[in-house]
Amino acid sequence: MSSKHVSRLLAWQLVSRDKCVSVPLCLTLSELVGPPSTPYADGLFKLSIDIPKNYPFDPPAVTFTTPVYHPNVDAAGNICLDVLKGPPNGAWRPCLNIASVLQSISLLLGSPNPDDPLVPEIVSSEMVCGDVSGSVLS
Repeated sequence: MSSKHVSRLLAWQLVSRDKCVSVPLCLTLSELVGPPSTPYADGLFKLSIDIPKNYPFDPPAVTFTTPVYHPNVDAAGNICLDVLKGPPNGAWRPCLNIASVLQSISLLLGSPNPDDPLVPEIVSSEMVCGDVSGSVLS
């Protein structure tokens, strides 16, 4: 992520968080550019981010609104990622923010987690023809 993009994102986060104080959920939209050297490179992926009233103590709910073929993203856009889950089973901590969540999602696009798939069929089919990062297995 470029520093200019992170700066805009952090400014957006501060403004959005202030707007969310009086409502139970704040729905925001974001765009994520696919990480380089992956099958998603240069793609533009839209995300819906629901920021809960108890943020940052509760994690945001993030879903893709752009269809994504990925073992950790289902057809509804739900994302299987530990930082999107609160304790005790998840990795969300109040010190995390929206920028770190988006960075984690970008990393997930480049390095799928086949050990915890949301769509196991993708892992099974990719293991026959190539790995989930797009490389052909020898």
